[in-house]
Amino acid sequence: MIELTKYNVTDDNSSHIQVSGDNQKGIAIVYPLSTSKSELELLHTIIVKAIECDPDKDVLKVSLKSGSKLKWFQIVNTYKITNVLCFGINPRALSLNFDFQYNQLINFHDIEYIFSNSLEEIAAEQNLKKTLWKCIKSSSLT
Repeated sequence: MIELTKYNVTDDNSSHIQVSGDNQKGIAIVYPLSTSKSELELLHTIIVKAIECDPDKDVLKVSLKSGSKLKWFQIVNTYKITNVLCFGINPRALSLNFDFQYNQLINFHDIEYIFSNSLEEIAAEQNLKKTLWKCIKSSSLT
């Protein structure tokens, strides 16, 4: 006789991400969960100075565990996201299947995406900061 045990496995995002911010402007900022304190300070500066938003009230900050893959459109629909800025995150980690280049504006399903280098790389290279700045200024983020 074979005995079977049925286990209910949920596929929610809670173990893969940390979410914070009130998201009053429909902007999601996605970055690795392993981001250092100094990199988070740079992210804060980018949100305040480049996007001209309040980091706690205006944006949804999503920190993603390395190697995780999200049900991104579930998050988009839940939080009414219109703009996404990713640092060191590949589109496939967001269950998006398209090619990209860093710091180029991508319109997909009425959402503007910008995939940028990691915050560590941006902190180390001034040209990456300038390229990101130009891309943000050409988007509807500002």
